[in-house]
Parts: sequence; C-alpha cells; structure tokens
Amino acid sequence: MKVREGRQAKIEEGGASYTAIVWEAVVAHPWVSDEIHREQLSAIIEAAKRKNVTVQVLPFSAGALAAETSGFSSFSFDSDPTVEAVAIENLRGTSVLEAPEDLAAYGNAYDLLRSAALAPDASIKLIRDILRKTKEDTS
Repeated sequence: MKVREGRQAKIEEGGASYTAIVWEAVVAHPWVSDEIHREQLSAIIEAAKRKNVTVQVLPFSAGALAAETSGFSSFSFDSDPTVEAVAIENLRGTSVLEAPEDLAAYGNAYDLLRSAALAPDASIKLIRDILRKTKEDTS
C-alpha cells in the first residue's frame, strides 16, 4: 500500500510518468455501483489531463489479445523506457519479475497492447462518451 501511495504521489507531483492501458470492458461495464463507476471514469479523465499521464483503451475489437493478457505493471526507474521490473498481482500478493527473459516477454506484450489500443485522445473520448451515457441512463 505504501509503495502505491508513494508512486501515486510522485505521479501527481509530475516526478514520474505513468501509462495505463485498460481494456474497454473495464471502463464500459460497471463492476461497482453506477455512482462509483462514474467517479472512476471522471478520475481517469482528470488524471489523463496531466502531461506525465497517458491513458489508452484497448478496444473490444482487439479480441483475443485482451483476453490472453492478464494484468501487469511494468516499471522503468530512469528516463529510459526499458522495462526493469514487472509486478503481477495475484491472490497471495504481488509477484515481482526481474529475469531478463521475463522482462523481454512483458516488454513485448506491452508494445503489442499499446499498438492495439486506441490513441490517447480517442481513448479519452470513448471514456467521456461512456460517462455521458451512464449519466443519461440515470436521468
């Protein structure tokens, strides 16, 4: 928890860059109450306004690519975007991978996901459209 809070503070201060690639199903379908879903979508839109934050949506049309890839976080600790560690959350905690072959595999997966995702502007437009629709549905 402390690591996440520290990372979030660094991002908010502009001291770190952050890129999120999220599957369209995550933003399109509420896994929580409608109110919380709208708050989450609004928070994503606000975060994406930062110069050091990039948000991309992996559309349903990416098909199998989205289904084959489980969630992971990759980290680079300097200005070079080379993957230096990968974190995978699971039922028992977080596993950290640092072996060169693991980093290469996840670096390739990230590149594939990023190239299949919508551009940042199109991603935010999609999220805004979904947010607008959720507001209309409750009116």
